[in-house]
Amino acid sequence: LVDMRNASIEESNMRHIEFWGAGFGEGIVTDQPGPIAVMYEGLLPNFPPQVPPVDPVGGVKFEDPPTPESYGSALPLGQAMQWLINGVAYHPFHLHVSPFQIYNHTGITDGWSLVGDWQDTLILTASNCISTFPCGSSDDQLLPSGATEKGWPGEVVIRWWTDQFPGRYISHCHLLTHEDEGMMFY
Repeated sequence: LVDMRNASIEESNMRHIEFWGAGFGEGIVTDQPGPIAVMYEGLLPNFPPQVPPVDPVGGVKFEDPPTPESYGSALPLGQAMQWLINGVAYHPFHLHVSPFQIYNHTGITDGWSLVGDWQDTLILTASNCISTFPCGSSDDQLLPSGATEKGWPGEVVIRWWTDQFPGRYISHCHLLTHEDEGMMFY
């Protein structure tokens, strides 16, 4: 594995992923209850907390039947990808086929998953904390720009190579009850 922190990433290879728990995405991107994962092409500034006037790619729960179409454009082979993923304080992110490198994250480190580490599943329980962990008190939680209240679920930016796999890269919340309820995409 090669260190990707200094890699140049084409804008077309950037994605923005949101893991929304039950209640948040309902009525915004779906009428279906329960957790959902949504994807946006490119990186969206100041997001969260406000939902931008941009419709996500997909925006449907990954349930069977029917299995939804792939989210977003096809991933090019042999190129570096960069994904910003929100919700990692509560939803462990898992990417099939390829390991990913932690480029940066919000909050404080939990001592287990450090910038530069390679993973295939990641939860950053302290990514919404200012200086202490656990940060159960709202006084200890991050308040992102534009937010009206604390309680933000943390974010991470990952980088990875598409390498030689030409198929779909399935990603999901690794809480199996969330995955089973459709919090996944490819």
